[in-house]
Amino acid sequence: MKAKLIIFLLIGIIIGMMLGGILSPTIAQEDNYQLGNIESYLADISSRISKIESHTSAIATSTSAIASSTSNIETYTKRISLNR
Repeated sequence: MKAKLIIFLLIGIIIGMMLGGILSPTIAQEDNYQLGNIESYLADISSRISKIESHTSAIATSTSAIASSTSNIETYTKRISLNR
């Protein structure tokens, strides 16, 4: 009885080792696939952040131009009122 148990146990260990060799690469491929998805997602986020930074810079430039124009308008308005 013990001999049969030991034989079945050894067969089970051998089958487990073979299945482990088969399943491990599949799991690694799934991990690589998920990692690829995460890298793609992070690249997309990085691209969107760059676009936001670009738009923010353009808005800052426009705001500066508006402030300068407003200052010029105030200066011209003061000159006109002084000339009256």
